[in-house]
Amino acid sequence: MSTHDGNARRRTLPGAVEDIRLTYTSNEGWWYDQNSELDSWNVSADIWDLEAEERVSHVGSFHFVRIDPYEMHDVFDLLDGFDGDLGVVASAIIDPATNDYRDELDNFAEPGAGSATLILNTAVLEPEWRGFGLGVTLAGRAIKRLGVGCRAAVCFPAPLDGSKGQQRSRAINAIGAAWQRLGFEHFRDGTYVLDLGTITLGENLDALTKKAEQLPQPRTSL
Repeated sequence: MSTHDGNARRRTLPGAVEDIRLTYTSNEGWWYDQNSELDSWNVSADIWDLEAEERVSHVGSFHFVRIDPYEMHDVFDLLDGFDGDLGVVASAIIDPATNDYRDELDNFAEPGAGSATLILNTAVLEPEWRGFGLGVTLAGRAIKRLGVGCRAAVCFPAPLDGSKGQQRSRAINAIGAAWQRLGFEHFRDGTYVLDLGTITLGENLDALTKKAEQLPQPRTSL
């Protein structure tokens, strides 16, 4: 999972958080076969003029995929073939010998909460929106919506700026710490897991939402 978001600074938001709307899209052909095509979702966060029902500006975008190894034949190959970071996630949570979840995942996510897993692949905020911590909050809202019927959400924190060496390591650690505010825990090989079978996400998301509402806002919303 790749993300762009910065450290919190006391400056005024580019727009009022109450004017942000999340739009969910998923393109699927009538021939869709879950064994040959991933269940892929794009989420766009935008400032809207709610009275005119018009999008004013773009805040950020998120990409998710949903998998269920109990209903998919080659989930490991599908993830690895779709995106390199998803291949890392596949190696961490899926046993290629069985095409099933690794046994140790049960220690991080309740198996009875559902058989599917929601993977956050990318999270990108527009430059003017970075540094407020909103990327994690917005992603959390999307996870709550798309994670229905899933036992866990998984991400692989990685920067998109092409950094290498110690700079990349520091960025990965910072991004991982940001996702821990939602309740993600490090699982293995750089992947993080959030148990969706508990109230952890809801509680953390409520706290993050209150913090977002307390950020310096423009004087008036649209």
